[in-house]
Amino acid sequence: MTRGHEEGENPFTWAGTCNIDIATPFFGDSNGIENLDWQVAADATNIANFSDPGTEDTMISTNFNLIGLNNINKNGKTQLRVYFITPSNGPVNDYQGFYSGESAGEDFKAPELIVEYSTD
Repeated sequence: MTRGHEEGENPFTWAGTCNIDIATPFFGDSNGIENLDWQVAADATNIANFSDPGTEDTMISTNFNLIGLNNINKNGKTQLRVYFITPSNGPVNDYQGFYSGESAGEDFKAPELIVEYSTD
């Protein structure tokens, strides 16, 4: 993912790291993002996490744990849910955007899944 625009206070300063959950093929009823995605149980939780990558347009990279790797659908869709460990710091709205693969324009970098393995 690529770090996008933030509004308000940088959520990484008060919310800690972001966790990643995984669902195969997707959370909810479809592969689109919908409100139901946040209530549906994941196939595996906390398969990876990351802290603030820095400035806007910075790529974020993290490794999945073994459970996360085993839940990747090698023949179809896999959906990830990214969220802060601390969900809120009160009544003030703070936002952190991330660019996705569906973002338009050459300035946006599509997320990549890079799989590295060894036969050792």
